[in-house]
Amino acid sequence: MLALYADMHNLAGGERDESRDLVDSVFEMLDAEHHGAISPEEFIRSMREQTDPKHQLTDRECYILFREADANNDGLMDKDEFHKLMTKYMHE
Repeated sequence: MLALYADMHNLAGGERDESRDLVDSVFEMLDAEHHGAISPEEFIRSMREQTDPKHQLTDRECYILFREADANNDGLMDKDEFHKLMTKYMHE
């Protein structure tokens, strides 16, 4: 997933329009149950599987990140919330 951050960060100009498609593709991969939202468990699992072990966040850190993204507090991260999270950390 951190590779997604790098890919988005390196996009320039018109390529940034493609970032939405990239984020949507990643979201679809993470939404293992295909119900239009990512559960905390799916998010944490993806962070553990897709991150270099030297840079992995703890489960607690992943959950805090998840809760930050879950703007409507429904316990799930929808596609728009996921996109906002990716965009936020792309610019930091």
